[in-house]
Amino acid sequence: MSDKEQSEIIPFSSNRSTPPGRLTLNQYTDVLSKKISIGEKGYIDQFEDWLLCDKWTELDACYILAGMIPKTMKPDEEGLIRIKDGNRPSPSDIEDYHRIKGLWENTEHQRGNKKYFVEPGEANLSGTVRPIYAYLWSTEKGLKSSWMTKAFDAGFLKHPKKDLLLSTIEAQAEIYHKFFVGLQLKIALEEPREKIFDWSFLLFRSIQEKKFAPSFSKLDLEGLPDAVACARYHMLSNTLGGVSVEYMEESKQKAWVRFRYPRWIFSGPAICGIPIEVSRGFLKGWYAHNGVVLKNPKLGFVCVSEDMTGQFGLCGYFKEYDRELSPDERLQFKPDEIVPKFCEDNQPDLKIKDWGKERLTKTRLNYSVNYFCHGLIALCEIVGIEKTREYGAHVGRLIGAQYYQSLAKRFGLVEGGPREVVEFLTLMMQGLGDKCSDIKHSKHSSEFRQRIPEFLYEHQLNSDFLILCWIEI
Repeated sequence: MSDKEQSEIIPFSSNRSTPPGRLTLNQYTDVLSKKISIGEKGYIDQFEDWLLCDKWTELDACYILAGMIPKTMKPDEEGLIRIKDGNRPSPSDIEDYHRIKGLWENTEHQRGNKKYFVEPGEANLSGTVRPIYAYLWSTEKGLKSSWMTKAFDAGFLKHPKKDLLLSTIEAQAEIYHKFFVGLQLKIALEEPREKIFDWSFLLFRSIQEKKFAPSFSKLDLEGLPDAVACARYHMLSNTLGGVSVEYMEESKQKAWVRFRYPRWIFSGPAICGIPIEVSRGFLKGWYAHNGVVLKNPKLGFVCVSEDMTGQFGLCGYFKEYDRELSPDERLQFKPDEIVPKFCEDNQPDLKIKDWGKERLTKTRLNYSVNYFCHGLIALCEIVGIEKTREYGAHVGRLIGAQYYQSLAKRFGLVEGGPREVVEFLTLMMQGLGDKCSDIKHSKHSSEFRQRIPEFLYEHQLNSDFLILCWIEI
């Protein structure tokens, strides 16, 4: 039976092995015929789903690390094609393959480690390995495999160390998010309605002053009509923070935003206990002030729906009128206005998928940290430093206690004594880019040193009470 006949009959994902890239010739022909139409996306994209299997034969690992795929099940160099472009390999490609193969054969592999070897094999190159092991081995040897690096960044392959780091970043983002929600509830419980409004107003005005106009260039909003630019800003900036927001451009003078459930800012059942003054302070402090920041006295915001009124969530539009607006007209409420249909295909695109998971996860952490810091700083302006310390420390202590057990379980840790706490903190601090040092354990206690995160020092006048609240968490 010829190689072609065999490759058509035997699927290249049999139970004994799942070698990547071992497609039938018909499948290869189909993929190669689409090569021209792929364009800038990159030829490798078409192969990722076939290449990234759960196990590779050792011989295939050497081929793939050299950037090639075997066309047939027969281990024949004449049947190789390059992953990058589908063309026949050059002599230098084959030379690189033999170099990698030699390195592999001369390495003492831990063949009994089931995390890396599915089947150890009885002879050289006869075992079956997991792709992650081949990748980690190649990086340790200084070999470059750009397509595999790309696959990790896209989330197709799981990297133990990187995945753990991302999990700690996500955990830190969750803690600061929960703190901010808890702080809202504490303020709602302790302070009168007018101060709740003032706090929310000042919080969002301060964030607007720092983030709004300076971000126009990064978000590609320069040169757009003001109403459109504002709506796109709030959709894009919140999306980067992990908040679900929709956008709809009705005209150059009118553009809508709609926040979808579940609401990030009022997470979980807390939405039932947040007073409407938080929403009104937010709208008055930021959305109604966009026209002032952009030096456009005709620009205002019309709110059609709010969460606390029991409607369908926060929704409204920025509109540029044909006349200048008075301060009281910059924010209007029209709950009876009909909302147009939002189209998923017309959402602004920041190409977030191209960012990579690590960059996006860090952006969401910064989003949460921003509300942690500015929420406390604004509160200090409204109720004074003593009450802010009291509220912040109280919320921090409760949030830290409330989520410690669930976060520990997420990382496979157990709730215990001082040693277990230090183990947990050592892991968690990686999410802030820090490490615990000078760790010492005794029979009844544990000690360690931890550097205060830099973001707590960025607000120098307020760093003392920010650090106090952070320590309580």
